[in-house]
Amino acid sequence: MGRNDDALAALARDVPGEQPLAVLVAGYGTLMLENTLLTVTGIRALPEAEQQEAIEVFNGTLSGHQAELAAGFLHGWARSTGSGAQAVGYLARAVLQALLSFTDNGDDETEVRALFDFLRADALAHS
Repeated sequence: MGRNDDALAALARDVPGEQPLAVLVAGYGTLMLENTLLTVTGIRALPEAEQQEAIEVFNGTLSGHQAELAAGFLHGWARSTGSGAQAVGYLARAVLQALLSFTDNGDDETEVRALFDFLRADALAHS
């Protein structure tokens, strides 16, 4: 195994009483996708008092339903994937690909960095 594989294997190790890494990756992915959707739909920019109503409206749309289904699939995959480093790696790549789908060009390193910088800052601001 390479250096990254060794690190992932250490992270993916099952420890009694802890959530498996796959479940944590799915939770992170769901949180980041929700934050990204709030941003791209303009809901995050609304006054806080108006955000809940806008979220309820969005959740009633086809896109909102699809986002809910995607999150459910992600969590189901996480629970069934096991704790192997390769399986967790596939799940993590799927999460990153979903996030990259919101950039104009997922191969553009500058856009990818900008997206991740924004998501990190947003997560820190709302945690």
